[in-house]
Amino acid sequence: MKSIIGTPKADSSVSEGGALFSIGAIFSGFNETSTAGQDYRLSRFQASQLWQAFVNNVDPIVKILHIPTTQATVFAAINNPTNIDKDLEALLFSIYFAAITSLPADTVAHLLNQPKNDALRNFKCRIEQCLAGANILDTPSIRSLQAMAIYLVRQFLCEVSIL
Repeated sequence: MKSIIGTPKADSSVSEGGALFSIGAIFSGFNETSTAGQDYRLSRFQASQLWQAFVNNVDPIVKILHIPTTQATVFAAINNPTNIDKDLEALLFSIYFAAITSLPADTVAHLLNQPKNDALRNFKCRIEQCLAGANILDTPSIRSLQAMAIYLVRQFLCEVSIL
């Protein structure tokens, strides 16, 4: 009787640390092994400017974050970008992505030294890599869900075509 009602055998991919679900099904053109957008770091100035653009331009429309609480975390990550969790990194890149969608092309080109479409493409790729690294489908966190929501809402609202 115990063998009939015992616990089910664990899926070998999950027990070995693999993801139960693939994030590639959510994002069109997602490639987990792609190197585009990897190790893309902003200067403190660039990150601070994009955070301010997010607070001024995006947050009033897309109320997903509590700005006073999130701001401390964001500035801590901006000041020490090494060894931050993938879910926080995804949130940062979602914030940057959303901020870029709200800025004129010439402002983005001046701030990031690249065309707006290239910047959006790089940040899109990095967000997807971070969400995959954070294992959002199997073990979502508040930050990774916030990152996903900001990213999807901004992409939908702005009808950004960056594939």
